[in-house]
Amino acid sequence: TALTNNQSPDMVFWRNTGGSQNWFLQTRLHGTNTALFPNLNNQQSTFYGNAFTKEMGQACADGTISVTNSYGWMWSRAPHFFDVVLYKGSGGSSQSINHNLGKIPEMIWVKCRSDSTNWAIYHTATGLNYVWNFSSGGGGSGNQYWGTAAHTSSVFKVGSDTDTGQSGRDYVAWLFATVDGVSKVGSYTGNGSTQTIDCGFTNGAKLVIIKATNSNWNIWDSGRGMVSGNDPRLQLDNNTATKDDEDFIDPHSSGFSLFNQGDTNSNGTQYIFYA
Repeated sequence: TALTNNQSPDMVFWRNTGGSQNWFLQTRLHGTNTALFPNLNNQQSTFYGNAFTKEMGQACADGTISVTNSYGWMWSRAPHFFDVVLYKGSGGSSQSINHNLGKIPEMIWVKCRSDSTNWAIYHTATGLNYVWNFSSGGGGSGNQYWGTAAHTSSVFKVGSDTDTGQSGRDYVAWLFATVDGVSKVGSYTGNGSTQTIDCGFTNGAKLVIIKATNSNWNIWDSGRGMVSGNDPRLQLDNNTATKDDEDFIDPHSSGFSLFNQGDTNSNGTQYIFYA
């Protein structure tokens, strides 16, 4: 599908949803024929398709793999919304990495491109001394991941950990922020019943990613069907096929609504989300 306003994407993550297939994440800055894999810790690999055309369907245009049941989720760099940064770690305890987001990032994904390491994810709800990663477990604590000083509107901080800033290693970072009516980086506490998460939207959420320390990285979207009733669910931390016989989430004009499900609304559990 062509992007709106004839844009080309700066980041695409996509996969075949019909079977046990890896996720692929491609970023224009780190090479249109390379990929990283959210469900794996592998270093950057040469890829046999180029997702960076105005038609997402060209991701596998060379026919090397089938695009049947394949879906792509795309972002373009824009002030206050999304940015991509390449950097080399220095090994310092609080390294400053320049960015062009134009506001303080609320969520940051980092992956070492040159070595096999964990993904490292910062979320404003859990702060500088906690790191999430793309696994079903939680993450870790300590300032070795994000340094000891706060992120700012012009720099974000990383520490000396191998996942974020070891000396001589090459990294890529994706920065996300809340834009009124467009995107929401947030958190909530489950109530074990039903609740609506108000994202400040007027036409509902098109994409929702939800994570707790003891749950998977669950993802729903309107393209595959996010409706009142069962919704197709994928998980960023594994390669399992779509689960489409569950009702975890419903659309709501202001954001999305949740039910009494452990992965999304267990009583007293803190969840982070991006919509």
